[in-house]
Amino acid sequence: MLARSQSWNENRVIKNDLDQEYCYVPRRPFIFGRETAPSRLLGPYYIGKYPISNDEFKSFVAQTGYEYQSFELMDRISPEPGCPAAPVSYDDARAYARWIRSILDGYYAIPNERQWELSARGFDGRVYPWGNTPPSDKHGVFSLTVDRRQTNISTEFPTNVSIFGCVNLIGNVWEWCVNLDPNTGPEYVLRGGSCEDHPELCNCRDRYPYEFNDDTTLYAGFRLLYLTEDLYETYQHLLGQQTIVHTRT
Repeated sequence: MLARSQSWNENRVIKNDLDQEYCYVPRRPFIFGRETAPSRLLGPYYIGKYPISNDEFKSFVAQTGYEYQSFELMDRISPEPGCPAAPVSYDDARAYARWIRSILDGYYAIPNERQWELSARGFDGRVYPWGNTPPSDKHGVFSLTVDRRQTNISTEFPTNVSIFGCVNLIGNVWEWCVNLDPNTGPEYVLRGGSCEDHPELCNCRDRYPYEFNDDTTLYAGFRLLYLTEDLYETYQHLLGQQTIVHTRT
């Protein structure tokens, strides 16, 4: 069962039975990356208001027996409940998405990077979720004035929010996304930058194919795409009743 909030600003946010919030993103033209021609996604969707937290990920492991060996490292990198789950591999993120699909209604998956970017950037081509003003320490968790090695609680920076209500898309943790273009590198990429990165790496438009060393992937996390049953049917119809291939999960 999904509860829809009532105010104008919040009526695009829905909550699932795990109390996770998802923000609605409509289908409209937008600028992707450094392209000049507008892109348009297949259809509207919901995406997580926050990245999956360490306590949410730990609950998944406890309930399923999923083999995850890095809790000691996670407790060091993301020490507080509500910090994003990290380090999380792409396979870990995909396993979580498959589990949540099995216990809840609707379709959950890792977003493709165009979905992630529209969620972060909106329709006007801005560089950051809040606009084009360069990041400061009030905008999020970056290594700007100090070198950071720990994430922060995802709700701590209300200025780091997109026009759709998505929080902390920039900084804190890199977020896994699927790459749909086989000509531009591996099938998955990292977006958004992390707490240990300088703000020049933390923006809405630059993409980073997964070719990083272990130190960088220590700060990888994820948020989920969500399609309600009616949106899922819309995607199926538009794809000619084929499997939804835009997520590769």
